[in-house]
Amino acid sequence: MKLTTKKIIAREFLALLLLMTIGLTAFLSIYAYNAFKEKKINKLANAIIITSKQIDSLSFVYNKKLDKQNWFLKKWEANFDLSNDTKYNTLQKVWNRLDYLAKQDSISYKWKNIWHIDLVTFHKNIGFQNPVEFKAFIDDNRMSEKDNSALKLANEQKTIKANLDKEIKEMTKSKLSLNEQLDFTTNSILLLCLFIFGFRYLFYGVKWSLRILKEKV
Repeated sequence: MKLTTKKIIAREFLALLLLMTIGLTAFLSIYAYNAFKEKKINKLANAIIITSKQIDSLSFVYNKKLDKQNWFLKKWEANFDLSNDTKYNTLQKVWNRLDYLAKQDSISYKWKNIWHIDLVTFHKNIGFQNPVEFKAFIDDNRMSEKDNSALKLANEQKTIKANLDKEIKEMTKSKLSLNEQLDFTTNSILLLCLFIFGFRYLFYGVKWSLRILKEKV
């Protein structure tokens, strides 16, 4: 085999090897990119778990009291027709009135002297056998400044959690699937083939043509 032929084969082999190396590098670089994104996603997911626990912890007492207040309101709505009553037809209105009476220490007086027998019977039927028990229920489920402050902090944490969720979604979208990785690698190899072989042979052809044109007859 002539030395010129050997050199051509060696050159083409090196070009092919370069093509394969660059293609593999492109695939591995995307893999590394996805691994980096996945690591950040996991970190964000852990931050969301921690934030969710903080939200639950901060809002636990408030939500527990709110559940009790809503429980009383549902019993109230089930027992009394509030369709035409605008004075005590919402949780806030009902509870504000009860809270005011409890703070004024008027529950016992109202229970024994003012409230209609139907209202007293209603309270007994839902578990409060005397005004002391009913007042204790109101006092125990009153929203304190501490409860409201904790809820405010919980809502701030909810905003942080929402931003973390949004960041995870955006980062997940930015990851490339296996098919996208393969498509990117294939397209890269095709472009390299065009550049390494196609353009190179075109260059050789132009160079050879110019050399032939310069030769004298």
